[in-house]
Formats: sequence, structure tokens, C-alpha cells
Amino acid sequence: MSELTIDVPMDPPAILLPNAKRNAHWARINQATQEYRECAKYAALNARPRRWQPFAGPVALHIHIGWGRRRRRIDLDAAGSGAKAALDGLVDAHILIDDRLVVDLRVTQEKAVDGNGFTRFVIQETQA
Repeated sequence: MSELTIDVPMDPPAILLPNAKRNAHWARINQATQEYRECAKYAALNARPRRWQPFAGPVALHIHIGWGRRRRRIDLDAAGSGAKAALDGLVDAHILIDDRLVVDLRVTQEKAVDGNGFTRFVIQETQA
């Protein structure tokens, strides 16, 4: 089974979390989504090995979020929702053919030790 770890050097922007989205202007949400998605895309392009073949079958995905300075840990379903734009960036980088291939999702979080937020994706091939 194949496994790939991708470290995105930012945590999910606060505006992308479900409770913040309700009161935010669509243009600010769109800008934050694009920035987080692009950051994840380029992190994935740097992390993938040469001659990479995208995951085409079912995968298990572990999302680990390290919250940066002045960020609190939040409930896990909101954290996973906030990381959706980064997951789309992995699809843009052809790590996954489609995010519907994720059959097992695990989300964990911590306060980043150095204060710099991050999002780590560990993708593993799995059986359906």
C-alpha cells in the first residue's frame, strides 16, 4: 500500500470555519479559500515524488491541524470542514483524482509548538 504525507504551512483560515462563514462577506471567504487551496496545491506538488501516479482507488485520509498563535482548538467537525479548501488543493495537484475517493477520514488537532500553524495530510491507499 502506498502512503504520502503532505505538510501545508498554514492552518485553516478562521473565516473558513462554519460559524465564521455565516457572518462573513462572500468575497472575503472566496479570497481565503483560494489562498489556502493554492498553498496546499504547491505544498503537494513539492511533496509528491517523481513519476507520481494519483491515488485512483479508495484512500484513508488523516488530517492533522496544528493551530498557530492566537488560535484555539475547535470542535473536530468544524476543523475538518475548514480544511476542505486544502483538500481541494490536493486534487488540483493531482494527488487524488477526486476527493470522493476518501472512504476513511480522521481529523486530529493540537496547538503548534512553535506557534506556526500547519495542516498535515497523510493519505494511504486502502481497501474499499
